Amino acid sequence: MACRAAESGGRSCVSDRDCREPHLCFAGRCSSGVDGLGAGSAQPDKERARSERSQAPLGRLPNKGWRSDRRAQQGPRGAPQRRWRFATRGALHAAPLLHADRIFAASSDGTLYALDREGGLRWRFESGAPLSAAPTPDSSGLYLGSDDGTLWSLDLQGHVRWKQGLRSRVDSSPLLGRGERLYVTGPGLNAFDLRQGKRLWHRALGGHLASSPIWHPLGQLLVSTWSGKLIALDEAGNERWQAAAGASSMASARIGPDGSIYLTNELGELRAFDAEGKLRWRFRTRGALRSSPVFVSSSMLVVASAEGGVHALSTEGKIQWQWYGAGPIHAKPCVDAQGNLYFGSLDNHLYGLSPRGELLWRYNLGSDVEAALELGPDGTLYACADDGGIYALR
Repeated sequence: MACRAAESGGRSCVSDRDCREPHLCFAGRCSSGVDGLGAGSAQPDKERARSERSQAPLGRLPNKGWRSDRRAQQGPRGAPQRRWRFATRGALHAAPLLHADRIFAASSDGTLYALDREGGLRWRFESGAPLSAAPTPDSSGLYLGSDDGTLWSLDLQGHVRWKQGLRSRVDSSPLLGRGERLYVTGPGLNAFDLRQGKRLWHRALGGHLASSPIWHPLGQLLVSTWSGKLIALDEAGNERWQAAAGASSMASARIGPDGSIYLTNELGELRAFDAEGKLRWRFRTRGALRSSPVFVSSSMLVVASAEGGVHALSTEGKIQWQWYGAGPIHAKPCVDAQGNLYFGSLDNHLYGLSPRGELLWRYNLGSDVEAALELGPDGTLYACADDGGIYALR
């Protein structure tokens, strides 16, 4: 991971089949993601995909701490086999988190599960409300939000260190900031003291935000909104600039090696901006883009589409290759050390693609997967599925 919010009323769902056309299921709710776009909004192109450029100045800068999205491990080049499955009591809409030799999974049953690498339950934390996003870890604990608007700080044994109430649900993972700060979206953007949980400031930013904030090397926080904006703020919450996202965005932006900003939207566009928010180019597919792009290398990024396509582009917006053959894809691919791509779909299958866009394998999991996959240190793939299962495949 369509309907307007006023029409859907946040109707719960497990898959797209539970929603009325043209509604789609995302994070357990029927949604369109085009709120605030009137009758004059752009319509999908007849072409399968295209790339457009603007003449805006680039405004680029070196991003010294930049890394691609490649993992250190190599994933399966052939169809994997299931090692184990752990059953939870609700659909899983968030990616698994691998941290401190544990596998953490946030479930719509309101529980955060901590498993060992063999699928054994080590502990679980009952939040009392559905969980739609993975926790964010640091060296001593975890931070996560729940659908009832509670922000939790836990130690690595699942004990509560502190909690804070927000005014609406938390759909995304918190962001760790400098100076022991924690940034959380939901009812706007919120800054908290990491250790004590004290709220430092709040910015409304036009309503509910469904994606995590990210850091830009210029020292700015970037957030995308349902109202179709990309907003940059400083660490005190002061707005620096706004840019048009083209449509509602359900995904976080991604920063390139030169400081350029890449953002997807619900109309199927990937937009590239310079560091000051000026549009450089845009690329369009026929299906909604519901996840962030991933960088296979410093010069090539990949996006996955709700039309079942995977698209590779250069950082200048030139199409490198395109692959079609899956059902709707709602999450970003996982990239291994060789540049192979792994992802799940709402057609009950997992897929592996080569760095050139060739199909390596297709695996029938038996359940829709709308969350990103994760790759373990031994090359095991971990998947969280709509049937409530946490899967390990090798």
